[in-house]
Amino acid sequence: MHGGAWSSSAETKDVVSAAIRAAYLDTDNQLLAQHQGESGGACATTAVVKGGHLYVAHVGDCRAVLSRNGTADALTADHTCAREDERARIERLGGYVRCGGSGVWR
Repeated sequence: MHGGAWSSSAETKDVVSAAIRAAYLDTDNQLLAQHQGESGGACATTAVVKGGHLYVAHVGDCRAVLSRNGTADALTADHTCAREDERARIERLGGYVRCGGSGVWR
C-alpha cells in the first residue's frame, strides 16, 4: 500500500471516529441542558460500517458483540466501576467511586 492510500484511509478513520465522538458529546450536552438538576445515567452503543471498516463505540453498560460462525466475540468492554482499571480512570479524572452497603460499586 503506498502512502497516499494509507493517508486516505487514516483520514477516513479520523473523520468517522470524530463524527461518532461529536454525536456522543452533542447528545450528552443536550441531555444535560434539558435535565438540569436531575441525576441519572444512560448508555449507548453505536456501530458504523464505512468503506469495509466497522467502527464501534459505547458508553455506560452497553455491549457490542459480533457473531462469527456462531461464536460471540466481544467488541467492547463494559464501562463499569466494578472494574479496577475503570475505577482508577474515574478517580484520575477527578471523579469518585464508592462501594455501597450491598457491595455494588457506584
